[in-house]
Amino acid sequence: MRSLQSELFDEAEALSAELASAPEKVTVPAHTRNKSGGRKPLPKNLPRIDQVHDLTDSEKVCAHGHALTPMGDKVSEQLDVIPMQIQVIRHVRKQYVCKCCEHAGETVIKTAAKPKQPIEKSQASPGLLAYVATAKYTGSRSSIGWKSSC
Repeated sequence: MRSLQSELFDEAEALSAELASAPEKVTVPAHTRNKSGGRKPLPKNLPRIDQVHDLTDSEKVCAHGHALTPMGDKVSEQLDVIPMQIQVIRHVRKQYVCKCCEHAGETVIKTAAKPKQPIEKSQASPGLLAYVATAKYTGSRSSIGWKSSC
């Protein structure tokens, strides 16, 4: 009777032999992808408060010394809560472009910075985060460490 123990751990050699004989190119058929990602927009019926973030006067100049021209806004929204009131804060970041540089073949676009957020790229405002944290810990504190006397 022949012992099969010597063949027990030959899997790596068998796999490498299979991979060596496999073709180098693999074709994948083209496909279209539905845009399913992204967040749902915040409800339209909530009041909006615009916070406009603009460049300073010294930042509204390109490297060549030309004044930048406004070209649009970048708008992001955060859900904010004031106890017993919910609102949406719209961060409107002004964008500027240099028309002189654009004619020369360069594109110079500057956008005002958005203020730092406790959780970057979150729709929750600092006020909402504070409200949730406070509600979590003050709402459950009454039941912690207290025993009812019956």
